[in-house]
Amino acid sequence: MVLFMMVTARVWGLEHLDIARMVSAVLIAAGGVLQGLSVSEYAAQAESDAYYCGMLLQMTSMLAGSQRWALLQYVTQRSQVGSALAFMSKSKLHLVQWTLPVTGVTCLLLSAQFESYKMPPGA
Repeated sequence: MVLFMMVTARVWGLEHLDIARMVSAVLIAAGGVLQGLSVSEYAAQAESDAYYCGMLLQMTSMLAGSQRWALLQYVTQRSQVGSALAFMSKSKLHLVQWTLPVTGVTCLLLSAQFESYKMPPGA
């Protein structure tokens, strides 16, 4: 997640990448690669479609989370004085107070739609 946030912050122009950040990004990526290359008892399951679907969902979730973070940073750092966003973003906690309930309701509706409970046969 940190790597996604670093790249997103650079793309949005929120932070600059210096040598220390690049080294930490390389170490994070190398750690992920080494974990992926490790041999485990679940290696046979790694070829299944569910595995790749799970990886895609995780990557999408990290990308969306980093974009949400960048948008919050952008609003709090660059709102014009006197604007409604500047008023709402007096503190990051105050802005999150307004956005988190909307996120929660959206997640609840999506989980109700896609995570329906099905009774096992014979129960």
